[in-house]
Amino acid sequence: MNKFSYYTLSVLRFLLALFMINGGLQHFIKPDFYIPFVPAFLPFTHVVILLSGIVDITLGISLFFP
Repeated sequence: MNKFSYYTLSVLRFLLALFMINGGLQHFIKPDFYIPFVPAFLPFTHVVILLSGIVDITLGISLFFP
């Protein structure tokens, strides 16, 4: 892999990490926005939304480490 490809992928990975962390934080800031996305058969809708926010933030942070 040449330098250009390496740096391009690093920048894209960094941007994806920022978007995922921002999306995860939005689960806590505006949880009502995510209610339509949770299937009706799942109980505890708000808990599911908060847990998915934690997963998004965790995966976003993990992208900072190669």
